[in-house]
Amino acid sequence: MAKSSGSSGSSPSRRPKSSPSGSTAKSGSSAKSGSSAKSSSASKKGSASKSGAAGSSRSAGSSTAASRRSKSTGRSGSTGRSSKRQRRSWPARIALTLLISFLVITLLGLAGVVYAYQRVELPDPNAEFLTERTQVFYGDAVRQADGTVTGTVLGDFVEQNRTVLAYEAMPQTVKDAVLAAENRGFWTDPGISVSGILRSIKNIVAGEPLQSGSTITQQYIKILYLTSDQTASRKAKEILLAVKMGRGGEMAKRDVLAGYLNTVYFGRGAYGIEAAAQTFFGVDAKDLTLPQSASLAVILNSPGNLDPAVDEANWTAFLERYEYVLDGLLEMGQKAAQTPQPYVGITAEQHADALAHPPSLELQETHDRYAGPGGFLLKMVEAELISSGLFTEQDVNGGGLQIVTTFDKQAQDAAVTAVQAWTLAAAEDARVPQDPSKLHGALASVAVGTGEVIALYGGPDFLESQINWATTPRMAGSTFKPYALIAALRQGFTLSTMLRGSTFTPPGDSQTVNNDSGAQYGSVSLGFATTNSVNTAYVDLVLKLTDGPQDVIKAANDLGVPTNSTWKNNGRIALGEGEVAPIAAANAFATVSNNGQYVHQHVVREVWDHGQLVCLWGEIGTDGHCTPPAATPALTPEIAATTTYALRSVLQEGTGSRAAAGFDWPVAGKTGSAGDDDEAESMRAAWYIGFTKQISTAVMFVAGDNGYSDLNPYASSGMFYGGTYPGDVWHAYMNVAMAGKEPIAFTLPTGQNRGGGGVGDYPNDLDQSANSQPAESAANPSPNVSQSSATGAPEPAESTAEPAAPNQPTLAPINTPVAPSSAVIQPTG
Repeated sequence: MAKSSGSSGSSPSRRPKSSPSGSTAKSGSSAKSGSSAKSSSASKKGSASKSGAAGSSRSAGSSTAASRRSKSTGRSGSTGRSSKRQRRSWPARIALTLLISFLVITLLGLAGVVYAYQRVELPDPNAEFLTERTQVFYGDAVRQADGTVTGTVLGDFVEQNRTVLAYEAMPQTVKDAVLAAENRGFWTDPGISVSGILRSIKNIVAGEPLQSGSTITQQYIKILYLTSDQTASRKAKEILLAVKMGRGGEMAKRDVLAGYLNTVYFGRGAYGIEAAAQTFFGVDAKDLTLPQSASLAVILNSPGNLDPAVDEANWTAFLERYEYVLDGLLEMGQKAAQTPQPYVGITAEQHADALAHPPSLELQETHDRYAGPGGFLLKMVEAELISSGLFTEQDVNGGGLQIVTTFDKQAQDAAVTAVQAWTLAAAEDARVPQDPSKLHGALASVAVGTGEVIALYGGPDFLESQINWATTPRMAGSTFKPYALIAALRQGFTLSTMLRGSTFTPPGDSQTVNNDSGAQYGSVSLGFATTNSVNTAYVDLVLKLTDGPQDVIKAANDLGVPTNSTWKNNGRIALGEGEVAPIAAANAFATVSNNGQYVHQHVVREVWDHGQLVCLWGEIGTDGHCTPPAATPALTPEIAATTTYALRSVLQEGTGSRAAAGFDWPVAGKTGSAGDDDEAESMRAAWYIGFTKQISTAVMFVAGDNGYSDLNPYASSGMFYGGTYPGDVWHAYMNVAMAGKEPIAFTLPTGQNRGGGGVGDYPNDLDQSANSQPAESAANPSPNVSQSSATGAPEPAESTAEPAAPNQPTLAPINTPVAPSSAVIQPTG
């Protein structure tokens, strides 16, 4: 059978399979004897004198053992040799296993690195490092061909103090100095430092904190995209991103270096090289000297430990590193002299000079951006940008915008000087010296026809008080009367319309209406009542209107004055019990001067958003600049001309004549003083509003922390009227603001509204541009001279009872005056 049972016949049956000759013995054949076959085989091998029987017997006797040996040896030979080989192979096998494992891990690691490299992408940049300083300029700013805006700086908005520069705009000394300090092999390295990586691996194994990346590429990635966490995962990501970013040749390196120099922190709150130059040395980056550039390169490595201004003990470390940087620059200069390089370096002479003359690193004098009167302007700019809906708070405070405002630097300086000087004068020259900090002067000046706010004074220091008195509504006094005049002209009234000029009690009212100082005029024309600010006549006028107070409110609203909760829905509304902000009043009168065309007041002219012009109000004009807001008709030209004509008389002959004296441009306007009817010595607000064809300016004075205290203690004599200190401020400011501007005549009204009703006749406007009083008698006193000594403290027209207009009958009062049962605000003048 095919299976062997260990018999002698089984062994021969297997041998032929391995026989070199390939002969085959038939299994199970009896023709040949076992002995003869063995004998034949033995004789061929040369075995000596062995009988066939003995050979047959040994063969038969040992068949089982042979079979066992054959099984035991298997494929590897004898049992002895196998045991020795196994004992020798264990160390080799362990080494081989370790080698194979290492190779597998290495291959897997490399595969993982390759996979991670392919998959890794730059994450979103850290938001704060994309911010840059937003610059705010006065209206003289001009955008240059290279995209920069030059002009007088008003201030800035900043989340991180940063101004981004293009690579080409960075001085070579700065770029070279930073490389000499931080990464001398920058232009040739692959974006990473092998020694730095090995040091990090060593720290990981030792369980020590990781050290920061040593290349600028790694530092830039950590700053802009990652965090400062000292972790292995962050470090690994940093390395992969650095390698990826480091590819691309010199142009990619330039981008990395520019990005680094625009984001790295130099200390003292300065991010980026431009902010650092300004903060440390008060110059633009392009104007940095070699020693200054080297110093900044030194300090950025560790501002707290290398800036001598932080601690004088830092000088030693600073000077050591300063020399190190200069040495690196010298080495770079020597290489660049032999072979052109992306860097320039310095010469031996420059090295010696810079080493001998390190720059001063004293703290520069800095001011809070919101300090002083300018803080109010910046806050208005910020509010206007955000309220436009085109910019967010983040855009304003870190978007790198370049904002051109409407403010005129010369006019703004004049406004600050005038208000502060006359405020101090009022406090010092008062009957009893007063605290000037409790007297609040405000000024708002608007360009006629464009709505641009060219100057504004809201207070002496925004940091001390955030109340902007130029935008804060307070009692308008008689400056509200022109809105009633306009409402009447709309309904066909003229300047010759006759009205009550003496005390009376309106129907349904328990309080009498009085004129200033109790004056009784009898019957007066609307023109006369405007010139002399007759309270009774204007209350009578409101009562004669179709919808009374609502007609007055509509007129005010049409001129851009928003309704205030203090406005009373009764005949007294024309007297200015209600409150109006100076900026709204100035623009309302500008609308009258602009032939009745309303243009919204604004403080932002245009915005440059990284090269793109953005207009908040108008459109981009043919000259490449923003146009003013569109004008909308508020008054007919005839009503505007008639209103102007009546208000001209106020400043020529009436309550505003003192401040208008000696003013060389055609001017119109209104005074206003709001007091308490039951307290003869109380005055809550004083106004002077005057306008030419180019500029409309409103000045207001109030007192006390909330602006409702009595002004009279600040008067040098008599009452604190609008024609006194407010008029002085207006005159001083307007002479500067109008300097160099041509006198332009107002448009005259037609028909019965010209030259009648108690208003002076001005057929040739330019011939009547100055007050009829001699200029020397009405000249404004110097703020540092007592008002009483300079002017004799003339009593304003408001306080003097005027006779009835010629040929007008004097009417008896309708009712006998009744003492008021409670305090009633009684604006005057």
